[in-house]
Amino acid sequence: MKRTLALIFALVMLFTLSAESAFAAKDPKVTLTFGGTFAADDLATQAMERIAENVKEQTNGSIIINVFPASQLGDAVAQIESMIAGAEDMVIEAQGSYMQQYGVKGAAVNSFGLVYSQEKLAKELESDFWAGLEKEFLDSTGIYTLANNFIRQPTVIASKTPLRTIDDFKGVKLRTVSSQVTMDVYNALGFSTTPVAFNEVYLSLQQGVIDATIASLDQQYTMGFYDNAPYITMWGNSCTNIAVWINNAKFESMTPEQQEILISCCKEAGEWYNEQGNAVVGDYMKDMEAKGVEFIYLDDETTAEMNDLIAAVAEKYEADGKWPAGSYTALEEIVA
Repeated sequence: MKRTLALIFALVMLFTLSAESAFAAKDPKVTLTFGGTFAADDLATQAMERIAENVKEQTNGSIIINVFPASQLGDAVAQIESMIAGAEDMVIEAQGSYMQQYGVKGAAVNSFGLVYSQEKLAKELESDFWAGLEKEFLDSTGIYTLANNFIRQPTVIASKTPLRTIDDFKGVKLRTVSSQVTMDVYNALGFSTTPVAFNEVYLSLQQGVIDATIASLDQQYTMGFYDNAPYITMWGNSCTNIAVWINNAKFESMTPEQQEILISCCKEAGEWYNEQGNAVVGDYMKDMEAKGVEFIYLDDETTAEMNDLIAAVAEKYEADGKWPAGSYTALEEIVA
């Protein structure tokens, strides 16, 4: 009986090893270059490493992902251009901002104050509306979205001087992403916006090139922006997300099994990123407070006045045909 069980066990192990070998043999060996601009200890960078490890394990080594965080391969635009050209395979970066820069006008709609929480953003990202924007981005750039579910902490403003009212905004040199919509929104509030590459923000604050910067709450901490901008206004025009992108030609060169595993691992990393971010942000805030940072919460009257100014910008964008008519109303319904 023992001999029979041992034989059965050996046969099972042999079958399992043979199946794994067959899986590895039928899939081509793929090496991917994966770049990002986030700091070495940022959760997004940790997610990159997590994706690389899980993909290698689940494909039995048929896909190897080499990770290059902290702008090692250039700033975000340089990396996206490199991905379009096929020189870089994967990039993790702010989704809506960069889709706008490549002609996806509808992606600008979440810059107008409607998507101010993680819950509202999740609704938008899961909608047919957003899927259509990702398809438009794919068609115009050849970049495929592997996962869009890396939901950041809400955007806030770190500044050198306290910002409590709209009058306080006037003339403040505010760093934004190089999105015309984002700049128009903050300019309408009285700021003087200046696009600065993310990896240059710390030095720009230190040298006085800018007076303030927008960023998600967790990034204000991990990038150390509060060192030179110790007032954090707990308001932003939107809650944003990060996407993992891949050159579509590279993606199409993989087998369906490899594609499925890569997508699955990227989405799992997004879920992990969200859990970790929500768990640690309270500790980040306590640490910043201990170092002298003041968190400022705007009153309802100020917020209402700001929302009116932003809505006027959105109305003008639609009237001028700068982005699709009805987009603002459509998003209102999605995130309600």
